[in-house]
Amino acid sequence: MGASSWIWLLILPFLAWLLLAQIRYMVRQYKSVGWPVIDATIQNGPTGFVPIGSGRGQGTPAWFVGYAFRLNGSTYTGLFALYGSEDEVERVRKHFSGGSIRVRYDPANPSVSYLSELNDPRFGRLAPTQNPQHLAQAPSFDLQDIMRG
Repeated sequence: MGASSWIWLLILPFLAWLLLAQIRYMVRQYKSVGWPVIDATIQNGPTGFVPIGSGRGQGTPAWFVGYAFRLNGSTYTGLFALYGSEDEVERVRKHFSGGSIRVRYDPANPSVSYLSELNDPRFGRLAPTQNPQHLAQAPSFDLQDIMRG
C-alpha cells in the first residue's frame, strides 16, 4: 500500500461524516414543510464568514442572526446566517427592519426550527442559510438577551 492509500484511509471517514451531516440536514429541511409556524423575536448578531466560495480566503461574508420563540411556557432559540457580498451584508445589517420572523418548529422537538420564508424581502440580495456547517462559523453572541425580553 502506497502513502496515498493511507491518506485516503484517513480522509475517507471524515468525508463520509460530512456527507451524512449534509444529508441529515437536507432531510430535516424537507420534513419541516408541514411543521407549525410561529413568530420568533430577532436578535441582531455579529458578522463573520461562512465556508462558501472563496471571499478573502476565509469564505463568504455573513451576518449571523439569532431568534427566539416561546411555546408552552418554554423558550426556544435558533440561528441563521445571511451571506453575500460584504457591502450587501453591511447594508442589510444596518437597515434590517422588523423585530420578528416566522419560523417552523418540530412539534416533537421544538428546539429544532427553521426559517419559514427564505425569500423575506428584508434579506435584500443576501442568501439565508441554516446549514449547521455554516452556522458553526458564527462568532459567539448571547441569545439570553432575547430570552429575558
